[in-house]
Amino acid sequence: MRLVPWRGASSLTQQSLLASLSSEFRDKPENIVTTALAHILGRTQVARDVLTAQAFLGADAIPSVSMYRSQVQDGSTRPDLAGFDENGNEIALIEAKFWAGLTEQQPNGYLARLDNSDASALCFVVPEARRASLWSEVLGKAAEQFSPGDWAESGTYSKRIRSNLVITIISWQGLLHSMIEATSAVGDHKTAHDIEQLASYCEYLEQEGFIPLRSEDLGPSTPRLLGQLISAVDHVIDNGKALGKYSTKGFNPSSARERFTRYFESRGIRLALSLHHGFWIKYSVSPVWLQFQGGTSGPEHQAFLAARDEFHGYETASSRRMFIIDDGSPIFAIRLPMGVDLDSVVEDVFDQIDEIVEIVTKV
Repeated sequence: MRLVPWRGASSLTQQSLLASLSSEFRDKPENIVTTALAHILGRTQVARDVLTAQAFLGADAIPSVSMYRSQVQDGSTRPDLAGFDENGNEIALIEAKFWAGLTEQQPNGYLARLDNSDASALCFVVPEARRASLWSEVLGKAAEQFSPGDWAESGTYSKRIRSNLVITIISWQGLLHSMIEATSAVGDHKTAHDIEQLASYCEYLEQEGFIPLRSEDLGPSTPRLLGQLISAVDHVIDNGKALGKYSTKGFNPSSARERFTRYFESRGIRLALSLHHGFWIKYSVSPVWLQFQGGTSGPEHQAFLAARDEFHGYETASSRRMFIIDDGSPIFAIRLPMGVDLDSVVEDVFDQIDEIVEIVTKV
């Protein structure tokens, strides 16, 4: 018998029946949520209209979606939900996300699938804490196939890729609470209660959900990956030192609960290169991060402030590589090249660090 601790809170923050049962199943939480959401959308046009309005945020006009169907495959793309107008035309693709990464077809395969529609939308529904980082990743991938020069600004998390095609990212909390308000307003309290159950489960997944372990999670691939990432960090610093690019005098490696860090100096700038689990989880961009030593009190931060405008390219929506953390200092996501050997990874990371140091030192 499993005992679940009770937490005194509102009905949306207590663990719902759906949340308590979900831990008994190993299926992806996105599948459980998609099934529940499809059931709700199939019951009421009011809920469908709420989702459609948010999915088409920033579009010139919001079409009517008469039906949402789940897992509609077309070639190599299979979105969680597909929306159809009254004539049976597919005009909206909805992808439910919590902490899973983008697939090979996201977003460009989905955008190509919609590109012939008169008015269409690709919408990702994600935890609020993930919107900024996933938005950057989605736009970065979209820029590989769709020229950013043709895009039109249509909202903080909405972009018109074509005049007839928008990408949006909305939050589970915002979507489901809007659905609760809309169904309650028309007196559909049964559906509103079901949506409350789903909202409670989504909150559980966002804040407290523990993903049950699988045997493959504990296999050799997981520690091997972490070992390779630590080795890459070590090789970057050790090779940089051997080449006379970096100095580690007075600096020792450091390990903490959420990071492994190598401290070093390049051209008078004190830096820290880390395999940082905390940033990796929070921003979902990269496992390896670069920081200036000294937070906001060191000379590196003053140099950064002087060069602040020069770092604009690191923060743009299509190439988000720099984030400002709570203390006001920057952190830089280090992109790791795919499908290459260790020497190539080290060389690529060298170049990224040099670019950052060059910006700081040239001002």
